[in-house]
Amino acid sequence: MTDLIQEAITAHFGPRCETKDTDDMPELAGQTTGRCPACLAWEQFDGLVAAAQES
Repeated sequence: MTDLIQEAITAHFGPRCETKDTDDMPELAGQTTGRCPACLAWEQFDGLVAAAQES
């Protein structure tokens, strides 16, 4: 299932960026505006995967 989601994210937002936007600009952490759309989408995906693994 996660493979299909990864494919959809890649198709819509592109692959993961080599450097996350929050690595370059830590002040963006926790914000949704002004963020790289791909970084934000992958960050949300990673959070959902981590939450699913905890349960």
